[in-house]
Amino acid sequence: MDKETLRKLQMVELSILIDIDAFCRKHEINYSLYGGTALGAVRHHGFIPWDDDVDICMIRNDYDRFLSLWRKERPKGYYLQGTDDRANRESHSKIRKEGTLYCSREELKEQGCHGIWVDVFVLDKVPENNGKARKRIVRAAAIRAVYTRRYPYTKGSKRLYYLSKIMLLLPERLQIIVIKKCNQKITKYKDMETGYYPKSNASVGAVLNSRLPADMMKRFTDIDFEGKKLMITAIYDEYLKCDFGDYMTLPPEEKRICIHEAEIIKL
Repeated sequence: MDKETLRKLQMVELSILIDIDAFCRKHEINYSLYGGTALGAVRHHGFIPWDDDVDICMIRNDYDRFLSLWRKERPKGYYLQGTDDRANRESHSKIRKEGTLYCSREELKEQGCHGIWVDVFVLDKVPENNGKARKRIVRAAAIRAVYTRRYPYTKGSKRLYYLSKIMLLLPERLQIIVIKKCNQKITKYKDMETGYYPKSNASVGAVLNSRLPADMMKRFTDIDFEGKKLMITAIYDEYLKCDFGDYMTLPPEEKRICIHEAEIIKL
């Protein structure tokens, strides 16, 4: 993707993010810029120059409220691709802009909206001093990932690959039941007030074992992002060190690339 197209894409994503921010402030829902978007806010005061997506995160109770209220009010021009939508092959939600496209040719054949999006990740509470509970949550998240993404693990051992491939032979209606049971395990501790840390259960691999700062989703502040004031965890320095290490150092040039491979782009 050339720089001009990438910049136009980022501006569409920014417009979605601004509308999400306004919606969250209206309903007193806390969120934080997340992942590369949080890094871009701190290091570049906006998008990482080669980044082609936007991530935000919420704690489970805020996330559930956000999805419920968004569906009730149905902001004009947007499509919510929620975690309970089987057309969504992810374990997190996306707010997509209608009338746009950003996808591969294969994705375009599938049902649902394929517009430019903002990723909305949910952070679940995990007991600090309960190793068995943590293992159950990681296991449930890994199983759910197979059934939401609907393809086997391609990284790791051959045993894991074939096991996940066999799992996908389960009929669709039973897969949905398994997903619901996994969600119950993952969200079991959402009302804990102390003795927990937040983690993302939306991905696979190392992310499933990631451990975010305990106070990450308790205090928030505004930060400049492309000239706009957006919400971020107040301990963003601690969070970014946890996620990226020496986050102010730029990666080598060969790694400064877009992570998505969209073949069809309509801005």
